[in-house]
Amino acid sequence: MQKLARIFLLTFICGLILTALSLQKAQAQLVLVNEKFRVSKVDVKMSRLEVLPVDGDIKTITYILVDGYTICSHKNRIVDWTEIQPDTVIRVRGGMQWDMKVKAYKIYF
Repeated sequence: MQKLARIFLLTFICGLILTALSLQKAQAQLVLVNEKFRVSKVDVKMSRLEVLPVDGDIKTITYILVDGYTICSHKNRIVDWTEIQPDTVIRVRGGMQWDMKVKAYKIYF
């Protein structure tokens, strides 16, 4: 009886360990974004842009997150995203994250 209990306990512990190791974080985008924005602030320290929508009456600030995979182009040439100036109209393609920030993968201006 004790041998059977030990085997059952060992099997249970191994199952828990394998379950914990196999968990993966979901990485799906909620909403795809393809919109025009007007830049209000370039925050190089936090790697983001503060923008306002060009169309509509909504005056809420949206953050555009920029990382090493973001492609930024100006007049069909690739440039650094830090060259974007405030009051520039940009088009952003990316995905909306859970915290309502946009992770950009292409920026055109």
